[in-house]
Amino acid sequence: MGFHKVKTIVKTKEQLQAIAEGQKKDILQSGGIAPSQASEIRGNNYTSYSSQVKQAYDMYNARTKYGGSLLSPLVDLRCAFIGGAGISVVSNTEKTNKFIQDLFTYNNMYGSRFNETLLVGELEGKNLILLFPDKKEGKVKIRNFSWNTHNYFIDLDENDTDLIKRIYYKPKSEITSEKEIPIDRAVFIKLYGTVDKVIETSSKILKVLTNIENCDRIIYDMRANNHVFGLNILCFECKDQNEAKVIDNKISTVDVSQGFTYSGTAKIYFVSPSSEATNVLKEEYLLNLKIIANMINTPIHWLEWPELMSNRATAENMSEVINAGTLQQRIIYQEKIKEVIIKCMKIAKEYGFKGAVYDPDGFQVTLPLISLSTIKSLTEVWLPLQESSVISMSTLRNKVPEIDAETEKKLVDEEKKENMEMFQNNLDIEENKNNDENMEDKNDISSNKE
Repeated sequence: MGFHKVKTIVKTKEQLQAIAEGQKKDILQSGGIAPSQASEIRGNNYTSYSSQVKQAYDMYNARTKYGGSLLSPLVDLRCAFIGGAGISVVSNTEKTNKFIQDLFTYNNMYGSRFNETLLVGELEGKNLILLFPDKKEGKVKIRNFSWNTHNYFIDLDENDTDLIKRIYYKPKSEITSEKEIPIDRAVFIKLYGTVDKVIETSSKILKVLTNIENCDRIIYDMRANNHVFGLNILCFECKDQNEAKVIDNKISTVDVSQGFTYSGTAKIYFVSPSSEATNVLKEEYLLNLKIIANMINTPIHWLEWPELMSNRATAENMSEVINAGTLQQRIIYQEKIKEVIIKCMKIAKEYGFKGAVYDPDGFQVTLPLISLSTIKSLTEVWLPLQESSVISMSTLRNKVPEIDAETEKKLVDEEKKENMEMFQNNLDIEENKNNDENMEDKNDISSNKE
């Protein structure tokens, strides 16, 4: 904290009060949006889909003046809840299971590739996945095709909006020509938007870009005002103008910050600027956070504001809000990932890749989300049903997140086999031991008879 040397010394209480009120007014004015930003004080700054997507990508990549520090964790949080525990595939046969496991391992669909798919989906509200046969490796490649990079177009059937007639884009290297994407080599994932909008699919994040910007602007405004809020103003309250002039002459020749001595009748004290402007900005910041949290279905204390959490039970229960707010997207991804696998099966069969199989009805895809309610449901509902022989062990395994039911069944069977072999070995050892003891007893009896 520094000292501010007052050039005009206050000579009466009334004058001091008047200056304090004027200073308060100046601080409040400086705490708002600067004149250069006045044109941006309006509703939604991004009303077109293209401007929304561009701004979201720039924010995520920290290429904007405002918003990048808040948007990135918000997007990552939604991606984490949509992705849940990752992709879980349950297959009816070992051959189908092996094909899917090899396909996903080759394309990192259990890791970075799927994370990339989720990120594109949240920043664009949709995704286009392209499939390529890799003849050299004998595999099918799965790749994301970003609208932000390629500005692709999709034509739907007029009578059936689920039927895609054409997918095409204009390569940046070519001015007029269009390049078509084979429909059987692509899977379009529409996550947001109304039925009449195919390309303009604004996600939840894209709808609060202005609020995210406002939060960063408020922090900037608070930082810009710290030079006022952080000052200590040294005041001398004098009985008349003559005394004020004398003190003013003496103070003007002294470095007050280094300390000084004073003897006289004037009252000395420090005046702090009003903190009202800061409080107004804080309230506006929290209001914007609440709007953002409401739109993205994320309780505000999940945005690293634990002090806004009433209690632990509330926090745990409100995690279900995020679950519900991302359920629609998880259901869509489950359907579309299955479509990706089926189309990859067709391509593998077409090119005669090793291990190729076409079994469109022989597997199910889920994106399980582990939560307290999930664990509670398993222990209190599904496990008792299995123990009562109402459901099978296979059904129970399929309810457990983060495990492959077929793999677990195989491992359990192997463990049972090992345990049985070990048990049988122990029985054989015990039986041989007993036989040896019986033989010794017989020999002893024979010796006694002789």
